[in-house]
Amino acid sequence: MANMSDIALSERTPLRALSWLLATPLALLLLIHPGAMLDSQGRYSHSLLMLVMWGVSNAFIHGVGFAPRHWLWRAIFSPWLGWGLCGLGYTLLYLARTACADSTPSGHPVHAYPARHSTHIWPPVP
Repeated sequence: MANMSDIALSERTPLRALSWLLATPLALLLLIHPGAMLDSQGRYSHSLLMLVMWGVSNAFIHGVGFAPRHWLWRAIFSPWLGWGLCGLGYTLLYLARTACADSTPSGHPVHAYPARHSTHIWPPVP
């Protein structure tokens, strides 16, 4: 049995739990309610969401205790990279939620421009 000083920092149990705690809410959010990640124009940033999903994958891989042997796979699935990309995901979620602060109760953004075929804003503003 190795003592704690022999175990790499990222291999300790509390950090594996951190990986699970970072990855699980993001994974559930992306699977159950992906619309929460829409920006104020109602669009996704697919390239950034791909990085977030890579981070969630890294965090789950680390959380279950899998440690790749080859140096390349260790770099690609590094827990440090996963934590940073999960942080990116939470940042995108925060920005999406603050951008939709001016939205309807259902969470859909309110557009400040009228429809192309209409010159009137509906509903009329008192």
